[in-house]
Amino acid sequence: MKLSLKSKVILIFFIMEVLVGLSEVIHLRFFKLPQLYLLEAVTDEKDVTRIKNAFTSSVNELAILSYDNAVWNDAYDYINDRNSKFIKTNFVQDTYNSININGIYLYDKQGVLAWGKSFNRDTHKPIKLAAFDLPSEFIENNLLTIGEYNTPIKKSGYTVFDGKLVMFAATSIFRADLTAKTNGTLVFWRFVDKDILLDLQKRAGIEFEIETISDIIKKNAKKITKDTYIKGSYRDHEQLISDYYPMLTKNSRIYFTYKAPKRLFVSSWFNGETI
Repeated sequence: MKLSLKSKVILIFFIMEVLVGLSEVIHLRFFKLPQLYLLEAVTDEKDVTRIKNAFTSSVNELAILSYDNAVWNDAYDYINDRNSKFIKTNFVQDTYNSININGIYLYDKQGVLAWGKSFNRDTHKPIKLAAFDLPSEFIENNLLTIGEYNTPIKKSGYTVFDGKLVMFAATSIFRADLTAKTNGTLVFWRFVDKDILLDLQKRAGIEFEIETISDIIKKNAKKITKDTYIKGSYRDHEQLISDYYPMLTKNSRIYFTYKAPKRLFVSSWFNGETI
């Protein structure tokens, strides 16, 4: 069938429009969008790092407090003589309130509890936590300094006791001038409750939620993956960003998530206005 000149012009124009549209789609799909996704992922990763740094800075501050109270002549002497005046003078209720902790525990170099108490920070009433009172095998193996060492040993981090997330800092007890040898361990701990979460959010400058998860919980398998629809991006289909902070507890970690900042570009293939 022979086409008229008008029909040929229309056909050529249509083919050109299709080719232009196709080239735009190819440019957007394989060049423009990947660059924008990469820039977005870099920004998201900085936010994730800020949250992880918030967890680290918070527990580091607790570790400094633990060190200051463990590398101290009075604490060293107490482990040796068990003079109750030391406890009555230094570890009163105001001490717990001023440094915002739930528990203080002192153990000798064999791992035997010398003294310890925990309080509810809201009601100020004593609470029991068997892991510290016994102490548990986990405490002995991961927090306490058993034996004698020539330098202070510091351990800090996050774990779970009785189903609750806990922040801890443990330091071997030493003389202030670092002479002699270690003769025990001092442990500070606190629950990571709503007040601590608010502090973590403030440090990060991001409102995020947390929960503890275990690799062995199969129902959470999908939840604990970073496999998203954009390679290299932390965002999922619901525009949530998530990652993890390690815990001392084996095969467990702190899962945090927050709503991603609004995307500053349009990802549709058929929308040339990507910015």
